[in-house]
Amino acid sequence: MELWVTDGTAAGTRMVKDLRVGQAGSSPAELTVSGGRLFFSADAGGGRTLWALDAGTTEPRAIRGAKNIEFQNPSELTDLNGILLFRSTNGFIRGSELYRSNGTSAGTFLLKSISTGVTGSSPREFVVIGNVAYFVATGTTTGAELYRTDGTAAGTLLVKDIWVGGSSS
Repeated sequence: MELWVTDGTAAGTRMVKDLRVGQAGSSPAELTVSGGRLFFSADAGGGRTLWALDAGTTEPRAIRGAKNIEFQNPSELTDLNGILLFRSTNGFIRGSELYRSNGTSAGTFLLKSISTGVTGSSPREFVVIGNVAYFVATGTTTGAELYRTDGTAAGTLLVKDIWVGGSSS
C-alpha cells in the first residue's frame, strides 16, 4: 500500500512514490488537506511519521522537527484554517500531545503540552467550528475533558472541567 494519485482515468492513475520499497508498503493514512498541502502519516521503514506533499509537486517529504526528531505516530490530523493540528509523540520525551504544522520542518512543533510527564494528554475527536478547534484531552489535574485551540499556545485552553475529579469524556 502506497500513496496514489488519479485524474479519474486509467492513464492518469499512478503511484506518487514508493515510500517503503518492497511488499510491506508504507500504508499511508489520515490523508488531510491543510494550507494547500496534503498531509498524511506513513511508515517508510522506521515507524509511522508525518509526511507532506505540496500542491503541484510530486515528491512527498517527511517532516522532522528540531534536531531531526521525527513526529512519531501522528494521528487525528485536522485542518484549522490552513494550520494542521495533530496528535503525536516525540520519542520518550513526552507522551501523546497536541502539535501543529504549516508543512515545513521549522513550522512543525509541539503546540502545547496539556499533560506533563510521559503519559501525555492524548488529544482526540477534533471538531472545527469557525476559527477554533474543540477536542478531548486528559490534563495533568483533570480527567478527559473538553479543550479548545485557536492554533496558538496561549489560545489552547480547558473549556471547562465538567466532571471535577473524574473524566467527563
